[in-house]
Amino acid sequence: MNDTVRVRLAVGWGEECGTMVWNAYGSQHDDDKSRVEMLDNWDHGDHIVFVEADIPLPKAQTVEGEVK
Repeated sequence: MNDTVRVRLAVGWGEECGTMVWNAYGSQHDDDKSRVEMLDNWDHGDHIVFVEADIPLPKAQTVEGEVK
């Protein structure tokens, strides 16, 4: 079993009122075109790159404690 999941996000940035703004969007159900369209809808489509990463999956943990 793999203990990570591969993600692909579209990251868009631009300038708004003299300030650098950015946003990222990604979903396992979207293709790259849908990701870019979402950033365009948010007006963060000036510059877009794709970021891929392996994200560790959460692991079940046992926490010991005592109730008094």
